[in-house]
Amino acid sequence: MPLPITLSSFTAVQTSSGIRLSWQTASETENDHFLVYRDDIVIGHINGAGTSSEPHEYEFIDKTAQPGVHRYLLSDVTFGGDETKHVDRTAVIDVDEGLSGPDKFELFDVYPNPFNPVTTVSYELYEDSQIELSLMGTDGKVLRTLSHGSEEKGVHTYPLEMGNMTSGVYLIRLKVGDMIQTSKLILMK
Repeated sequence: MPLPITLSSFTAVQTSSGIRLSWQTASETENDHFLVYRDDIVIGHINGAGTSSEPHEYEFIDKTAQPGVHRYLLSDVTFGGDETKHVDRTAVIDVDEGLSGPDKFELFDVYPNPFNPVTTVSYELYEDSQIELSLMGTDGKVLRTLSHGSEEKGVHTYPLEMGNMTSGVYLIRLKVGDMIQTSKLILMK
């Protein structure tokens, strides 16, 4: 039985051309291709790297997403046809009506992650912007608005204390104008 794909990141960002899904693998074994799921329906197919101990980066643009909250998931398919869904690495994004121009910001992975009970959320704005930083459940519901308003260009950090929350998977969503990025975090008590 081949070892599973080691998926090190998976993000979804709203851009002017659609929802850009990006992921990176740390290693791959007998990986023929990836399937991209949106709301449990296959919407794309990307060729894999076969067998490799080197990191690989992939990208897929979803040009058909309608406004609303969508859940993206990846699976890898071996040369023998066995499919493995990466349910531990999902991306939830709230697609706005309007699509925006070039990326104006970057949401970094929270650190530490997993954590108990405090972690740090960091992001960089490439221009002065109106932002909304939210903590969400994996169902896409906003649990807490962490920051909202005008912020200057540059790197920003936000300490996140979740001592009153239950262990589990949560999402950080950063909205800048019409663009949204999400990052997964795991609270382990």
